[in-house]
Parts: sequence; C-alpha cells; structure tokens
Amino acid sequence: LASAFSGANLKPHVIVGSLLPEYKSNYLKGGVVDEGGNILITEACEYKRSFLNLNPKHVVITNIEEDHLDYYSDLADIQSAFIDLCAKTPKDGKIICNPDLPNLAPIVEKFPDKIVDYKKLLSKVPELKVLGEHNKLNAAATLALMSVFEEVGKNRENSADAQILDGAITGLEKFSGTWRRLEARGETEKGAILYDDYAHHPEEIRAGINALHQNFQDKKLVIFFQPHLYSRTKKLFDEFVEVFLEKNPVGESKITPVSELYLLPIYAAREPADSEISSEILAQKITEQNLSENSKMKVEFLPSFEKAAEIALEKDDQCVVVTMGAGDVYKILDLVK
Repeated sequence: LASAFSGANLKPHVIVGSLLPEYKSNYLKGGVVDEGGNILITEACEYKRSFLNLNPKHVVITNIEEDHLDYYSDLADIQSAFIDLCAKTPKDGKIICNPDLPNLAPIVEKFPDKIVDYKKLLSKVPELKVLGEHNKLNAAATLALMSVFEEVGKNRENSADAQILDGAITGLEKFSGTWRRLEARGETEKGAILYDDYAHHPEEIRAGINALHQNFQDKKLVIFFQPHLYSRTKKLFDEFVEVFLEKNPVGESKITPVSELYLLPIYAAREPADSEISSEILAQKITEQNLSENSKMKVEFLPSFEKAAEIALEKDDQCVVVTMGAGDVYKILDLVK
C-alpha cells in the first residue's frame, strides 16, 4: 500500500509493523494536508482488539485466522472484533477483501454494500520483485483500494486522481519487500541461499513454504523454526504438525517441500513457561507423523542458535536455508553471515 500510494504521488503517512528498507524505519512521513498529505496508512493488529482505537475510512482485510487465542476465546470472537472495526467505517467507506474466504462470511453478510472484491484486480497485478502467491493477492488488494480512490477522482472530474491506478502499478513494480517478510539475506560461503521470514502462524508458514517451493523447486528447503508463544504452539499444535508435512504437487507427483526441519526453543515473549508444551514435543510429534507417512524429511530439535548456525553453514548451493518465527530466530543468520 505504501509503495502504491507513493507511486501514485498521494504522499501518504505510513505506519507499518515491519521496517521499510528505503527509509530504514516503520514510519514514512507524508505530505502536508494542504498539499494532499491527508492519507494515513497503518498496519493494524487485532490483538486485544487494539485496532478498535482507530477510526478508518477504508479497511483492507487479507484474511482472518484463528490466532491470539491467549486473548480471544475462538474464531467467532475474533470475527466479532473485525465486525466492530468495519462498523467504524463511514457510509462511503469500503471493505477490501476476498468475500469468498469462509472466515470472512460474517463480515460479508453484515456489510454487503461496502465489500470490494480484490480478486477482480488480480489481472492488473504487475510482475513483482517479492515471492509468493500471497504477495500477488496483497498487490491485488492494494490495487482494489487504489481503484476506490481513482473512482472518487473520476466522480470529482479530477484528472490527477483519475489516473492514480497507473502510478500505483509503477509503485508495486518497485516494491522490494520489508524486513523479515520472506526477506532475502544473501548466501553462505558455500552458496546456500538465505531467507528470513516472520511467519509464526500455520497459514503464514504455509504461504512462505509454498512461495519458496514454487521459486526453488530444484533445491532442498531447510527451515529453522522458532515457535512463538506457548499458548499458540499448544492451541494450534495439530496445525503446526500438518503444515510442515503438507505435500505440494510437482508434475504428476506430490512431495513434501521441506527437506530438513529444525525446531528451536519456544520464544515465550509475554508468557510464562508452560511445561505442557515445548519444541521437543512438537518435534517428536512431527517425527512420528513423518515416519507414518514415509516422508524423507529430517526433523530435529536444536537447543541453541549456535548449533543451528553450524548446520546452516554446512549447506551448499543446492539448498535454501530459511529462518521462521516472530521471535529472534533471525539472529541465526547473523551468525552465518
């Protein structure tokens, strides 16, 4: 969104949850109000319903997943928070989303006149520098919102606003990604390609694995995963097991994209230790399931980043090495580089 709005010369103020490489900050100062700088783009979080402190004109929802279950009771509780957020949009506000996603059904039913289906803009998405089908969908959502602004410009007979979609596409073409979002981190001395990803929910992990598998089908995918929160690991335990063993089609066969999976100790963040769950337990369950499915994926628990770095340094140009998690797992690559 920030790149698209900037490409369209709309001078937005931007606050995001990652770092924008061009600015080495998560904040971009836009133009003054009198010169068109009256747009604020922010990445909002549903945790503890914090996004209800905002009063948005438009809302872009990429998905709704069962997460933050240390606060929310279930999916319906999460959906209720999103309904409350969308209810804060004004009469002419829009909700940019994929209305076909089952978890968005309550929102689509509640606000049918505000829904803008971003899938209709997929054909306009240019070639992107960032990997993954999820980024193509994000780009389509961006263009859907830009089309809303363009339509407003046409209605006002403002020729500048009426041409912003072209500028937005140029902005998307230049977008090179953000910190820790499937971020390319160079190569090892032996030629292994390095990536770091913030993925910490099964759906995010799935998107990352699929993106890397699609782009590096001829290489071995080696993942160092650091689970984030005891509560998330426990409540989504089966989903974590499933996502790493999930098979993707290649030609006429199906394979498990991950060749080697190494699990690091759980990153506790805001939570006290929970003896009922650990990365060792998760590794053991994945190993058992792995054997029962006759998969050749290697699974191992590692106690430290130093041990992980040793393994990463052994990988050659036939491998893509990825650190995954919302904690400090990226520091493994700092030891490798």
